[in-house]
Amino acid sequence: MDIYHRLEEIDKIHSSVLTIGTFDGIHCGHQEIILRTVSEAKKNNCSSILITFDPHPQHILRSANHVKKEIITPIDKKIQLVKELGVDIMILLPFDLQMASVSAEDFLKNVILDKFNPVKIIIGHDHHFGNNREGNDKFLLEKSKKYLFELDVVPAVCDGNNTISSTAIRLAVKTRNLDLVRRYLGRDYELTGIVIKGVGRGQKLNFPTANLRIIDNTILQPPVGVYCVQVIIENKVFRGACNIGFRPTFDDGLTHPVIEVNIFENSIENLYGKIIKLKFLKFVRNEQKFESSDQLVKQLIFDREFCLNLHDK
Repeated sequence: MDIYHRLEEIDKIHSSVLTIGTFDGIHCGHQEIILRTVSEAKKNNCSSILITFDPHPQHILRSANHVKKEIITPIDKKIQLVKELGVDIMILLPFDLQMASVSAEDFLKNVILDKFNPVKIIIGHDHHFGNNREGNDKFLLEKSKKYLFELDVVPAVCDGNNTISSTAIRLAVKTRNLDLVRRYLGRDYELTGIVIKGVGRGQKLNFPTANLRIIDNTILQPPVGVYCVQVIIENKVFRGACNIGFRPTFDDGLTHPVIEVNIFENSIENLYGKIIKLKFLKFVRNEQKFESSDQLVKQLIFDREFCLNLHDK
């Protein structure tokens, strides 16, 4: 797959099948759109094109007093997933206020048509582009007759009566419903971080932990609690438990939750500075304040056994 970050880098494409969207999560609904784009491109013997934006448009469009939208999938993971789905060319257009001011008409003519000459455009049922979100399915249907391209609007992909969407996935993460997250994404929810020095308390309790600083602070983090996780370090997979929280037993006075991972295998050398990927498998329990470190250790032993049983299933 070829990846471009600026339109100026791309030679004009003779013909293509093209999709456009934010695609946060590359969830099962997004996958349907992308796979259809790839399939139609093969049928038409042309390139499959995916246009998306970085950063997420809502990071630019939301006013300063609004909380920034929390992202499901960091850009490197999005690229990996799009590549695995078989797309030929991915365009990551920088999104800023200037891009936000471009009308749907101008974006269609000067970017989509002029650069990629699509025989077919495929979009999700709820996609909008251009200033004031005017580039919707009705707009494209009208323009398809004028500019002689086909339009394919992919309907919502549903799980029972519920539509699979990025919004639904964010809610499922925030409510710790990891089974639903897995079903909607088609994979486990992930966080990636770098190991930093902690206070060393876990080592003294015989439960050493790796303290993580999440690399991309725009990524949605699961709420405070204990989770069963799979830990990937340099392509090796380990079993573990993750605590996200404030260490209430020790009154550390933290103002933000910290992420600590207890890796069950003992064969791991110094992890400081290493990149760790966490796959969240199951919510185990809420964070608790214990009367003593001995009581905490008893609970940690129970948590480890609970997680090991999950891993072994």
